[in-house]
Amino acid sequence: MVWLLLAYKSQITVAELGGSPMRPPALRANLDGEVAMGGWLDANLRDITFASLKQSGQSAKI
Repeated sequence: MVWLLLAYKSQITVAELGGSPMRPPALRANLDGEVAMGGWLDANLRDITFASLKQSGQSAKI
Protein backbone atom coordinates (compact mmCIF):
# COMPACT_ATOMS: atom_id res chain seq x y z
CA MET A 1 0.00 0.00 0.00
CA VAL A 2 2.91 2.34 0.64
CA TRP A 3 3.85 2.29 -3.03
CA LEU A 4 0.33 3.45 -3.95
CA LEU A 5 0.53 6.42 -1.58
CA LEU A 6 3.93 7.35 -2.97
CA ALA A 7 2.61 7.06 -6.53
CA TYR A 8 -0.19 9.51 -5.74
CA LYS A 9 2.26 11.92 -4.12
CA SER A 10 4.53 11.68 -7.16
CA GLN A 11 1.62 12.34 -9.53
CA ILE A 12 0.58 15.36 -7.46
CA THR A 13 4.12 16.73 -7.64
CA VAL A 14 4.34 16.20 -11.40
CA ALA A 15 0.94 17.85 -11.92
CA GLU A 16 1.93 20.83 -9.79
CA LEU A 17 5.29 21.26 -11.50
CA GLY A 18 3.73 20.72 -14.92
CA GLY A 19 1.15 23.43 -14.43
CA SER A 20 -1.95 21.22 -14.31
CA PRO A 21 -3.98 22.98 -11.60
CA MET A 22 -7.06 20.80 -12.07
CA ARG A 23 -5.37 17.48 -11.30
CA PRO A 24 -3.80 17.92 -7.84
CA PRO A 25 -7.15 18.32 -5.99
CA ALA A 26 -8.53 15.13 -7.52
CA LEU A 27 -5.31 13.26 -6.84
CA ARG A 28 -5.26 14.54 -3.24
CA ALA A 29 -8.84 13.33 -2.79
CA ASN A 30 -7.81 9.87 -4.01
CA LEU A 31 -4.74 9.93 -1.78
CA ASP A 32 -6.85 10.90 1.24
CA GLY A 33 -9.22 8.03 0.47
CA GLU A 34 -6.36 5.54 0.29
CA VAL A 35 -4.90 6.82 3.58
CA ALA A 36 -8.32 6.50 5.23
CA MET A 37 -8.78 2.98 3.86
CA GLY A 38 -5.32 2.00 5.09
CA GLY A 39 -6.11 3.33 8.56
CA TRP A 40 -9.40 1.45 8.67
CA LEU A 41 -7.78 -1.79 7.50
CA ASP A 42 -4.98 -1.39 10.04
CA ALA A 43 -7.50 -0.87 12.84
CA ASN A 44 -9.75 -3.75 11.75
CA LEU A 45 -7.42 -6.30 10.17
CA ARG A 46 -7.56 -8.75 13.06
CA ASP A 47 -11.36 -8.80 13.11
CA ILE A 48 -11.59 -9.06 9.34
CA THR A 49 -9.08 -11.91 9.22
CA PHE A 50 -10.72 -13.93 11.96
CA ALA A 51 -14.24 -13.33 10.63
CA SER A 52 -13.17 -14.45 7.17
CA LEU A 53 -11.45 -17.56 8.53
CA LYS A 54 -14.42 -18.46 10.73
CA GLN A 55 -16.87 -18.14 7.84
CA SER A 56 -14.76 -20.54 5.79
CA GLY A 57 -14.48 -23.04 8.65
CA GLN A 58 -10.77 -22.41 9.13
CA SER A 59 -8.78 -21.19 12.10
CA ALA A 60 -5.77 -18.94 12.45
CA LYS A 61 -3.89 -21.75 14.22
CA ILE A 62 -2.39 -19.50 16.85
